[in-house]
Amino acid sequence: MIPALTGIFNEHNRNEFLTITPAQASMVASLGFILKPIGSFISGLITDSLGRRPAMIFVNIPYAIGWYTLYQSSSLWHLYLGIAFLGLAVGLMEAAVVSYIGEISEPKYRGVFLGYTNICYSFAMFMTLFLNTLMPWRMVCPCCLAVPVVTAITMYFIPESPY
Repeated sequence: MIPALTGIFNEHNRNEFLTITPAQASMVASLGFILKPIGSFISGLITDSLGRRPAMIFVNIPYAIGWYTLYQSSSLWHLYLGIAFLGLAVGLMEAAVVSYIGEISEPKYRGVFLGYTNICYSFAMFMTLFLNTLMPWRMVCPCCLAVPVVTAITMYFIPESPY
């Protein structure tokens, strides 16, 4: 999204109306990473109070809000808000997922399963960037918005972890 918003257009982003400066692009790129630790701190509180499965369902709400806000963004502040929601959501995911995997998996497989969380996160980042080469960044947002919606629905079918 940053190349399209700073004027480096590819064939998919020629009609982009929103523009930002390189300094604003730097803030857009770093805001999610700044807010991730805050989400991680809050994640422990939410996971303990709601339980693992409900917390994993809940974390999809800020993801969905973030992607929808980016899709509808018409100003720099909308971009900041969307990225802020996504950064918080990444942090919110930490404790719930790690706790759930730790509680449901056998000890001999636990490390492998926990390692897959980082692999899946990296793969999601790759897919987002890959989709950006195939279509305008505003169309990538609804594709990414579908992921938390499907995830929240499928989470209802997994069992709650034992305490």
